[in-house]
Amino acid sequence: MVERLDKLFHDEKETYAKFLACRGPSVQRLLDLLQDFLDYDINLATMTRRRLFKALIRLSGNSKIHPRCFTLTGLEQGRLVAGGSFADVYKGSLQGQTVAVKMMRAFDESDIDSLLKAFGREALIWRQLCHPNLLPFFGLYYYQTRLCLVSPWMENGHIRAFLKKELCDTDHLLSLILDIALGLEHLHEKGIVHGDLKGDNIFITPSRRACIADFGLSSIITPISSIQFTNSSKRTQGGTIRYQAPELHKGGHNDLRSDVYAFASLVYEVRSPWFRY
Repeated sequence: MVERLDKLFHDEKETYAKFLACRGPSVQRLLDLLQDFLDYDINLATMTRRRLFKALIRLSGNSKIHPRCFTLTGLEQGRLVAGGSFADVYKGSLQGQTVAVKMMRAFDESDIDSLLKAFGREALIWRQLCHPNLLPFFGLYYYQTRLCLVSPWMENGHIRAFLKKELCDTDHLLSLILDIALGLEHLHEKGIVHGDLKGDNIFITPSRRACIADFGLSSIITPISSIQFTNSSKRTQGGTIRYQAPELHKGGHNDLRSDVYAFASLVYEVRSPWFRY
């Protein structure tokens, strides 16, 4: 089955287009099947895995449906703790565990579809990742018409806040930098560009280790050329200016190299005394 799907996604453009146009009850089964293959077939070749992953993202985006294993129940929203351009973060509870709830903001009806697609895409990318230095993803929750992404609550906050209140020696700082490097290495091995690596997106776990979060600007790349599978220039050009490589300011796109530049900028900040103030 996997070999047949891989051939379809790679060689049969017309059939692939029909696959992506699939609607009705069958689309849910197809999404569940693709996610099952990604979860349980550890022997998938790298390019096969990426083609299945790409198909999952495109089919989910087109149909506005997610694999059923993503859906959570019994979430308590809690209090608002932070806000961004497109989402608010709440401190909530799920089955007795404190969680962070990233909830998309309510906008005009014309914006809801694009926001749902963006949030759903972030969830799909995040769901495929599992590494000690990447923030875990628990699942999706709908609050009325607003989509929420749920992850563990990090009481220590992001690395900038942590270093403002904690005195860390050189060994601990180097350990945190290594954690970030290992998390980024794992992303790149999976063919994923983070796209917005910065202090606010590095969280400190209860064991005082660093983990990378926020995959809203992440994209999928080919392993050889770093050409992006996605064709959204707006998404791939996003990020935080002071962490962006010079070529991005000239209209370039995020890739593995721009992530490395952002990592270097972050290391410089972490090692600088003014970063704590």
